[in-house]
Amino acid sequence: MLSKLLKYEFKATARVFIYMYISLLLFSLINRFVNPFDILNKTTSFNLAALLSVVTITTYFIVLVGVMIVTLVMLIQRFYKNLLGNEGYLMFTLPVKPWMHIVSKLVTAVVWTILSMLTAICSILIFSGATTEVIAALSDITDGIKGIFGPAGLIILPVSGIITMSEGILMVYAAIALGHLFNKHRILASFGMYFLLSVISDIFMMFLGFVYFTTLGSDFFVLMQREEFYLSAGQANMLLLSLAMVSVTFGTAYFLLTNYILRKRLNLE
Repeated sequence: MLSKLLKYEFKATARVFIYMYISLLLFSLINRFVNPFDILNKTTSFNLAALLSVVTITTYFIVLVGVMIVTLVMLIQRFYKNLLGNEGYLMFTLPVKPWMHIVSKLVTAVVWTILSMLTAICSILIFSGATTEVIAALSDITDGIKGIFGPAGLIILPVSGIITMSEGILMVYAAIALGHLFNKHRILASFGMYFLLSVISDIFMMFLGFVYFTTLGSDFFVLMQREEFYLSAGQANMLLLSLAMVSVTFGTAYFLLTNYILRKRLNLE
């Protein structure tokens, strides 16, 4: 049944995202061939060519920012409207457990977020022409990751990023679910719950960070001031994995909390 929910979620959201991705890539191609920055640099007076250049550049950046905003809005809207709004009456009549609804929403949100970021990167590469400078910059980033985390960092870093992203999405779901417990001003209450969960998470992370770096030795802050402090690849990976485990812990707590509210405290009135 989970596979059917995932199929339904991707089908319901694909119509929006695919059109946005096509629009973004199309405008990046247009700007690549028009080369608006070159036209504006060579133009001595405002004319039709300059006007079109401004329009194409502006439209591209509007679509680029729009993709990121719509991704965030869809992440929130699909959970709130589909499960806690009017559509919830239908969704919870299905022979599906609440945790399956949460997982389907989470997987869909993670996939579309990653695809939105990849599409944005591709559009920028197209816009810039994927010149040797861009390729060299990507190579430098890869070398930098290897220098800090070693070759394993090319795997651990993306995985940790996905885990952290999932935790952030689950925090949003938990905040919405908590806000829905209020009888009035539920959207405002959800914002308040998100702020509260964020503060709790940040305080806990700061505490863990203090404990972790304290174990490295009493000379830690002195070494940092002298710019002589560094972590080995193994230590950097352990730090990254430790942060990922904290994200897993928090994400699990948010998941269980959301599941409990949907299962025991659901109120669609």
